[in-house]
Amino acid sequence: MRVRCFSNLFAVVLLISATSFAQVPRRGGSSLPNSGPSIEGQEEGIEIKVHVTYQNERPVPAGVRCTLLSTGETPLTTSFTDDTGVASFRNLRLGNYKVHVEGPGIVAMTTPWIQLMQSLGMHQEWIHVSSSESGTEVVSAEATIPEKARKEVDKGMELMDKHEMDKANEHFQKALAIYPKYARAWNNVGVIKAKAGDRAGAKDAWQKAIEGDDRFSFAYFNLARMSITDKQPQEAEVLLTKGLRSDPKNPEGLFLLASAQFLQSQFEQALATARRVHAVEHKQYMDSHLVAAQALVKLGRNADALEEYNTYLKEFPDSPKSSQVRQSMAQLQAKAQ
Repeated sequence: MRVRCFSNLFAVVLLISATSFAQVPRRGGSSLPNSGPSIEGQEEGIEIKVHVTYQNERPVPAGVRCTLLSTGETPLTTSFTDDTGVASFRNLRLGNYKVHVEGPGIVAMTTPWIQLMQSLGMHQEWIHVSSSESGTEVVSAEATIPEKARKEVDKGMELMDKHEMDKANEHFQKALAIYPKYARAWNNVGVIKAKAGDRAGAKDAWQKAIEGDDRFSFAYFNLARMSITDKQPQEAEVLLTKGLRSDPKNPEGLFLLASAQFLQSQFEQALATARRVHAVEHKQYMDSHLVAAQALVKLGRNADALEEYNTYLKEFPDSPKSSQVRQSMAQLQAKAQ
């Protein structure tokens, strides 16, 4: 993708941000029988990392208690979420586990059985909870979806993880036949269409996701990527602003917004937004530092840009773009001499 007037480094950042469409993580737990036996004495050291979010994908606050249960639902150990809604259980054996989640302002719940397989060094689960306090959390339309439709989407997500897209799509279509306004299903249909090169079909699916739930942030973000690819950053900014309403600290949405603002020469706004990414967990969106650095260059703040580049290299030393970053730094340093 060519981006006129901007550095090759920033063009690479935009290419990555505009072509990696977001599928929605599946709900926590696979449906295993309560009597499923635990496998003892094999493959110790496995980790379960749970991501606890509200129904609109916003992470729960730090301090939510997560208790790991073994076969027979015996409590094994307890962990607490960090400020990104993540809790971890380490050094586990192969077997079947559940996670019980409870905390102030949320409805306590226990996941279905989670099966640790031999091939997994880390198992990640996404657990959705509801608010117990009126007005504390606006519950999305997904809270009303029939369980049968949810299970079809879970099956589809498992197949997407295995890159069996056609089979995954069959399950999403079954879910939509049960509940036509299922935003999560429409979003993943859009991802499959986008990967197949059907841009019009993908856009239509994401629009239907928003019609089903206008607080569903993933669909807004995917449409915004498409707008960035089409060199329509103003349209992308509108979409991202809507998507961030229900998840204002989402690093993906903030990174895309900073990129859209930069493309409109809104350098102060792009810098401020990129730094909001740095304030949250942003390992997957380290390129926000490159957006910030480029914005600082445009603002004539080369010394600050060098500092931003240094932060990038310190936090992401193995980046494939590290040589380009060092080249940009050398050019700025040469101008300072």
